[in-house]
This record gives sequence, C-alpha cells and structure tokens, in this order.
Amino acid sequence: MIKVPGYIFDGYHAVKIKDMLNLLSELYICIIPTHNKSQFENIIPTKIQDRVYYLDYAGEDLEEWTKKVYQVVLKQSDKG
Repeated sequence: MIKVPGYIFDGYHAVKIKDMLNLLSELYICIIPTHNKSQFENIIPTKIQDRVYYLDYAGEDLEEWTKKVYQVVLKQSDKG
C-alpha cells in the first residue's frame, strides 16, 4: 500500500490514502460475507467483479475470520 499514489503516514494509521484509491488498478481481492451479498452484488463495477469473493461468516472472532480470509487470498495467489 505504501506504493499507492496518495499514500501518507499520519503517525497513527499504518496506511492512509489521501483523496482516492483506484480500485480498478489497486484492488487485489475483496472478501464480503455471504450474508451481505445482496447488498453488494448489484453495485460492484463489472471490471472488478472477478476479484470479489463471498465467504460464509459463522460468527468467527477476528483471528479466525482473518485466517479464513487469508486462505482464500492464498488460493487465489496460487492461480496467478
């Protein structure tokens, strides 16, 4: 993220992007809980839909959810 145009370090956040983040060029993957699919599927731009994944969320705590998401990221990185 530090290579993204607009990156700033404000002394508090690990990464902060000023003005905008171009999702078309910068988004690697987007994970959305399956139960929120209906709220997002019709508003996600066509050009990034292939980078959006819906994942079942079963009330995992932050650590378990992060592990679950990371497995999807690893699986996708193996394809590239």
